[in-house]
Amino acid sequence: MKALAIITRVHPNRPKMLFLCRRSVARQVSSDYEHLFIYDNTKTGYGVGLANKSFSQSLKISSRYVMVLDDDDVLVDDNLVKDIKEITADVIIFRGVVDGLPWSVLPPNHLWEKPIECGRIASFCMAARREIWEQHKASFGKAVSGGDFQYMKSVYDCTKDIYWHDKIVARTQRVSRGRSENE
Repeated sequence: MKALAIITRVHPNRPKMLFLCRRSVARQVSSDYEHLFIYDNTKTGYGVGLANKSFSQSLKISSRYVMVLDDDDVLVDDNLVKDIKEITADVIIFRGVVDGLPWSVLPPNHLWEKPIECGRIASFCMAARREIWEQHKASFGKAVSGGDFQYMKSVYDCTKDIYWHDKIVARTQRVSRGRSENE
């Protein structure tokens, strides 16, 4: 069993971003991970709502933890997988950088080790045990926008066994907030 499954939703019009995303994952010092892809097979992209619902498809995950890293995001911590191998909590919360926001580091300091808030955490800021992922992944599709947060809130509320890993592990390549999904 691998330590971490990284799931990437792939938009059809972002090949350069996907290349950078894949390259960032490949830089991990530990190869104890699997990188899985959910491909959008439309020509223009199926939009945020359907992208969130795409997580309900069955993926063969053989890792202890699962995290989402969309194709327009990149890992910036080459030791993420190595660090995760040492953690035993049900949920791990990391920090990430969302460029273009006044509070670019998420979760911000005033919310660190406190209940998560919408708009103050990104999908790449959380990894959950595979069993918890399977129980809650349908939460992504319950909202047209904010599906990432719906999933994270559902996971956060189901456990008290949370490890707060105070390192920036990922960042956006750009901020779309549901707007144009093309490069």
